[in-house]
Amino acid sequence: GKELRIFRNQILEIDARILRELCYNDIGTFLFSWSLISGFSLSTLISSGSNLRIPADTFAAGGSYLWQLSVSNGTSSKSKDTHGTVLVMHNSLRALLVGGNNTIPSQFSVVIIDASMSTDPDNAPYPMSFAWTCRPVVSVQ
Repeated sequence: GKELRIFRNQILEIDARILRELCYNDIGTFLFSWSLISGFSLSTLISSGSNLRIPADTFAAGGSYLWQLSVSNGTSSKSKDTHGTVLVMHNSLRALLVGGNNTIPSQFSVVIIDASMSTDPDNAPYPMSFAWTCRPVVSVQ
């Protein structure tokens, strides 16, 4: 099966195409049946014929989900199945400091470092934690 890689905040769209041999006589309507074999409820699937669309922020970051597509011609019992995997990759944290990254305080002034604007694009279910370090900066005159 096919492996797709996305981020949690991306829409997943899969479009199926049917390849037929020239001698195939039945040109009737094809029926598409999408399913997710693992991961979450099928109520999150939005499918319209040959197109599957799953909204952004549906998957959990770091998750792996197995999907399946069954196609039949609607007039006989013939059908063809295919499947694939969706791997949801972790986004990088976005560290933002109020006032920017290049604050140069005067000697003996109080410095307040505020990273409350930082975000986790994956919306992890646990609070963000911060670690601060200071390093001396040698000025060249």
